[in-house]
Amino acid sequence: MDMNWLFVRRDRRFQRLDLEMVGYFAAENEGCRIVLRDEVIRISTTLAELERLLDPAEFCRVHEKFIVSIGSIEAFDLAWVKVRGQVLPIGEGFVRSFLRQVCVFPEVVVVE
Repeated sequence: MDMNWLFVRRDRRFQRLDLEMVGYFAAENEGCRIVLRDEVIRISTTLAELERLLDPAEFCRVHEKFIVSIGSIEAFDLAWVKVRGQVLPIGEGFVRSFLRQVCVFPEVVVVE
C-alpha cells in the first residue's frame, strides 16, 4: 500500500504522521518506536505490520529490528547504515535486498 502518511494513536486521539518525517522504525517489546526528526513515538504496531503498509521504494527492512527511510540514509557499508546520525546494524539476511532497494551501482570512476 503506497501512502505518504499514517495515523498513530497519541493521547487518546489519532494524529496524522507524515512519513517524510520518519528516519526509521525500531522494534521494541510490545510494538515499535518511530524515530522522527525531532521526537520519538511509541506505537503498538509491529514492524511486520508496518512493513506491509510501507512503500518499498521509500522504506527498507535492514534488520529484524529496523526499517529505515531510504531518503534518510546518510551512509552505509555492508554491516551498518547511518540514519540521521544513528548507526544501525544491517542483518546478514537483509544485505542483498537492501542493496537492491537503495539502487547501489558498481564503483564509478570520476574522470576530470
